[in-house]
Amino acid sequence: MSQNFDIAVIGAGIVGATVAANLGATHRVALVEAEEQAGYHTTGRSAAIWIRNYGPPDVRVLTGMSREFFMNPPSDIGTDHLAVGREIIYLAPPEQTEALDALIALGLGIEEISLAAVKAQVPALIEGYAVRAAIESDAFDMDVAALHQFYLRRARQAGGALLLRNRAGRIWRQEENWHVETSSGEVVTAPIIVNAAGAWGDEVAKIAGLQPLGLVPCRRTAAIIDPGAYEVEHWPLVQSAAHDWYIRTEARNKLMVTPCDETPMHPHDVQPDELDVAIGIDRMQHALWREAF
Repeated sequence: MSQNFDIAVIGAGIVGATVAANLGATHRVALVEAEEQAGYHTTGRSAAIWIRNYGPPDVRVLTGMSREFFMNPPSDIGTDHLAVGREIIYLAPPEQTEALDALIALGLGIEEISLAAVKAQVPALIEGYAVRAAIESDAFDMDVAALHQFYLRRARQAGGALLLRNRAGRIWRQEENWHVETSSGEVVTAPIIVNAAGAWGDEVAKIAGLQPLGLVPCRRTAAIIDPGAYEVEHWPLVQSAAHDWYIRTEARNKLMVTPCDETPMHPHDVQPDELDVAIGIDRMQHALWREAF
């Protein structure tokens, strides 16, 4: 069976959904998704926090440009908690003071604070781990699921099609159109394709006979732990100045911990690595009271 569209978007994560929602006002758009649910991979596994000073310079510019949307979202966003403030604490042991200086110098709105002020917010802090600290106050938790559903909903309302369980198997150009044959036997035809396949971006390019960009999918390991007697709901996100571990609160008074690894690997349904989980917990326990966890 063949269906004709103006634009075919491959991948229905946050990027694909956003593209489809915005182009749907003027074009008939198909969202072609390999999985049984949209946003199963990176979108559904993000740390879900907005940090202006995270990432390389170009990413920071884009992040800053998005702030107004989160502060004043559309009335039909579907949640009253799209953005909920959460500060970031940067801890610097002696060997990371230069990294902290760089954060303060290059970052926007990052200020040094006393270790006593950190201890007041994070009572599990071990005295002697850090010699200095800084805080970034203009940060917030994001309701990524609500945002993703908002864009999927807008795409459907505009007449777009969400084709789940349709992995792109063959892509070819014929005359003025691209043809995408999927794992269900569907053939989606459109003059324009948007590659929003995330970790599979280069794989989709190869299928289409195009030169891949050299994208390198990376795994970041995280684990959910019990903080013991501590009430952590209102704790800031706490991380080392060198960004080699961080913790952030999760639902039901839990903490997520990660060693901030970026392990290159082929795109697949990635799972946590037990060794990296142990490394993350070990790094955290140099900073936070061991007996609490």
